[in-house]
Amino acid sequence: MIMNKHYKIFFALSIILIISFTMKVRQETISEDDIKRLSIQYKAKSLADLLMSFRKVYQDIFIHEHIKLDKSTIDFLPVKTTNKIAELFSSNNIYTKFSTLSDRPRNSINMANKRQLKTIETFNQNKKLEYLFEEIDGTYYYSQPLYISNLCLKCHGEKENAPTIIKDNYNKAYNYKLGDLRGIIDIELKQTEISEILTHKSEQRIIFVSFYIFFLIGILYLYTRYIIKLDEEKDEKHEKETLDILLHSLPMAVQGYNKNREVIYWNKTSEKIYGYKFEDIQNHKLEDLIIPDFMKDDVIKAIDDWYINDIHIPARELPLIKKDGSTIFVYSSHTMVTEKSGEKIMFCMDIDLTGQKESQKKDSILSEQSKMVAMGEMIGNIAHQWRQPLSVISTASTGMKIQKEFGALSDEQFDKNCELINDNAQYLSRTIDDFKNFIKGDRTKKPFVLEDNINSFLNLVNASVKNHNIEMVIDIQKDIELTGYENELTQCLINIFNNAKDALKEKNNQDNMLIFISTYTENNNVIIQIKDNAGGIPDNVLPKIFEPYFTTKHKSQGTGLGLHMTYNLIVDGMGGTVEANNVNYNYKNNDYSGAEFTIILSIS
Repeated sequence: MIMNKHYKIFFALSIILIISFTMKVRQETISEDDIKRLSIQYKAKSLADLLMSFRKVYQDIFIHEHIKLDKSTIDFLPVKTTNKIAELFSSNNIYTKFSTLSDRPRNSINMANKRQLKTIETFNQNKKLEYLFEEIDGTYYYSQPLYISNLCLKCHGEKENAPTIIKDNYNKAYNYKLGDLRGIIDIELKQTEISEILTHKSEQRIIFVSFYIFFLIGILYLYTRYIIKLDEEKDEKHEKETLDILLHSLPMAVQGYNKNREVIYWNKTSEKIYGYKFEDIQNHKLEDLIIPDFMKDDVIKAIDDWYINDIHIPARELPLIKKDGSTIFVYSSHTMVTEKSGEKIMFCMDIDLTGQKESQKKDSILSEQSKMVAMGEMIGNIAHQWRQPLSVISTASTGMKIQKEFGALSDEQFDKNCELINDNAQYLSRTIDDFKNFIKGDRTKKPFVLEDNINSFLNLVNASVKNHNIEMVIDIQKDIELTGYENELTQCLINIFNNAKDALKEKNNQDNMLIFISTYTENNNVIIQIKDNAGGIPDNVLPKIFEPYFTTKHKSQGTGLGLHMTYNLIVDGMGGTVEANNVNYNYKNNDYSGAEFTIILSIS
C-alpha cells in the first residue's frame, strides 16, 4: 500500500522533532568538551538525514504519483529542491549552511571548492567511509557522500536513455554507473552557535522541550488525519459528480443496481423511455419495474450469478415494460463497477429500438450493438482513467495549501501548480469530449486529420491499455487529412483494438503484450495497419472473421458483431477495404507472430 503523502510529511517532521529532542538529552549527560564536538556532529548528521528525507519524498512522489518529467515539473528534481531548501535555510541561519556539491555539476551553484574537492577525492578512495568531520579555524565541516542509485541512472546514465527534458537542458554529468560517487552533502557550522546552545541547558529545559515536542507531534498527527479525511471526501465527491454529469449526458438509458437488484441510479434518458422518475423508484427492485413476468426468474438468476459467481450477462436485444404497461424493445449492455468501499454496482445501458425503419433496422442495431460492447468496457474503466489526473490536482492544491500555511508558497510555485491543475482539468475535459463524440453517432462526411482521430481513439482506450498492461507502439505519419466519417473510423479502430486485446488476454502472457498502430500514404490512399503479438488467427477461422455473429469467444464475452460492423463501415460506408492476415516480425531483437488488420481509404 502506498503511504499517503501527508503521512510522509508527518513522519519526516516527527523524526526531526525526536532527533532534536534526543540531541538535547544527550548534551546533558556528557562533558562540555564532548558536547561541543558531538552536538555539532549530531546536528550536522540530522540536517544531512533531513535533507536526504526531503530528496526521497520528492523522488517517491515522482514515482508513486506517476508525475511526468517535463518543463512544469523539472524544478521538483531532487537537486533543484535541495538547492532551494539550502537557500531558504541558509538565509535564516547565519551560523549554519549546507549544500549539495559535485566535481561534475550540471549547475554552477553546485560546483565544489578546493576543500570540498579534496573531500570528494577521499570518499572516492574509501567507499566504506560514511562521513567526514573536521574543524578548520573554529568552523566545523561535516560531509556525507551521495552515491548513484538505480533511480539516479535515469538522468545520469547514458545520455541517450535520459528523459528528453534532461537531454535538452543539460550536456554533462552523464555516463555514471551504479555505485559511483555523484557528489556530497556539505554542512558548515560555526562555534558561536554551539556556545549559545550550551548556555540554555538545564533539567527544566529538557523536561519542557520533551513535553513540547510530543505535544507538537500529537497536534501534527491530528491535523494530518483531518487533512487526509478532507482530501478523501473531496476526491470521492468530485469523482461521483463528474461521473453523474457524464452519465446524464448520454443519449441512452443508464441504470445502476446493487446486489439486491434495487435501483440506486437512473439517468434522464431512463426517465424518458421508461416513464419512471428516479425519486419515485429509488430502492425499488428491477424486476418490479421494467421486467416482463416471463423474464423475471431468469433475470434474477442472471444477476445473482454475476454478483456471486462472476458470470457476465451478455449484451442482447430485450423486450421491457414501460410505466404505462406498453412494451419497449431495447438493446441492453451491462457492466460491473466496484466502488472504493468494495461494493459492486451493476450498470445497464439500454438503447431504444422503437420506431426504427425496417429497411435500416438491421444495420442500425448491429452498429449500436458493436458500439455498446466497446462502451460497456469504457464506462467500466473511466473511473480508473481519471484517478491519476484527479490525484495530481489534489496533490497540487493540497501542496499549495500546506506551503501557504508555512509561508513557503512563492508566486512562481503558485503559477506552476495552477498550470498543472489546469492541464489536468483540460485532460479530463478532453476525455469527456472524446467519449461524447464517440457515442453521439454523428454520421457527417467532413474533412478531418487522421492523427487527431487516432489520438482521440487512444484516449478512449487508454484505461483498457493500462488495466491490461498492453504496450502500444505508435508510428503515425503527420498531416494526413481525410474526408469521411470520423466517428465511424473511431468505432472501427476500437473494434479491432478490442479484438487484439482479447486475443492477447487468451494468450495469457501478461509481461509482453504488444499492439502496433502505423499509418502512411501510398498512391493517393491512406493505409492504417494494426497488429498484435497474440500468435495470429487460426487458418480455418481467418476467412470467417468478418461474418456477422461469428465469434470464437464464450457467449458471455463476445457477440461476433465488432469485426462485421468494421467491415461494413469501411467497405460500404467509406468505400475502402479492410483485410486481416497473419504476420511474422521482429521487434527489439525478438521474433513475434500475430494478426495484422490493414485498412485502406482514399484521401480524396
